[in-house]
Amino acid sequence: MILLGLSIITLTVCAQQGATTDNGKRVILNDNGTWKYDSLVVPAPESTEADLATYPTFTKPAGSKALLRSQKTNAGLWYNAALWKKSDNPFSEAAEFTLLTKNSEAFCMVISERIQIPYEMFRDAVITNGKKTTSEFKVLNEEYRNVNGNKIKAITAKATKSGVNFVFTYYLHSSEKGTTQVVVYTSENLYAENKQRFEELLNGFVIIR
Repeated sequence: MILLGLSIITLTVCAQQGATTDNGKRVILNDNGTWKYDSLVVPAPESTEADLATYPTFTKPAGSKALLRSQKTNAGLWYNAALWKKSDNPFSEAAEFTLLTKNSEAFCMVISERIQIPYEMFRDAVITNGKKTTSEFKVLNEEYRNVNGNKIKAITAKATKSGVNFVFTYYLHSSEKGTTQVVVYTSENLYAENKQRFEELLNGFVIIR
């Protein structure tokens, strides 16, 4: 199940990759880490600090006492070591950290990049990458969240790979320090029993200042 899931969960950026934002503008990402709107008219910033206060608010669980700290960005992830174990053999070269439950039925990858990606590009990039390697990829839910005072794009999607149905939840954060993806997933039939465990893990996301 790990191998089936890995090929579809990573949001990757290719040279001159384009996307259409929620407000209809075209965004171009270059392979040198720069990006620009493919238009002379640049839209206003998507959100402000005032907007952050209107998002659903989530905080780090008390039981999350172990910290994974990125060496590429200023992000970190607190997790409950009684529920999750860190893998010494990352599932993918793209992953900075990987975690799995003690029964090895649910998984997490933390992917860090120094490239800053516009928030409005996340949905399109997730769908584009998902559809490349699956027979079916569908976004089930998406929203912005305030997680420990940080803006997060949360996306839950269902995908079918080699006849197996998976459910993924992405926490996506971007700033001038880079982009961080925290992705949790399991098979569709096991998602409900792992949902609370996933939420607690995802809500351990922090920015270390």
